[in-house]
Amino acid sequence: MALNIPNIQILIFSLILGGLIGNLLEIEEKILKFGEYLKRIMHLNEKGATFAKGFLDAPVLFCIGPMTVVGSLEAGLCLFNIYLQKHFRWF
Repeated sequence: MALNIPNIQILIFSLILGGLIGNLLEIEEKILKFGEYLKRIMHLNEKGATFAKGFLDAPVLFCIGPMTVVGSLEAGLCLFNIYLQKHFRWF
């Protein structure tokens, strides 16, 4: 499928740009700090960073599904099939 994508350079550039922006904004570190904060206010006495790491990994595992990733990539390429299918499925 990747070989049939028009303007694959846009796709690659978008992935690199998104990674750089996420790295500059330090999103992962902020989520880990928030997980540590939650651990403190819930008085959890576990050793290591397993709660904070789990807090970071759970949304990635359960909230970001395959259609989210593919739909975002297709929207960047101006192909809105997945979004339209998801939208009209409810009507």
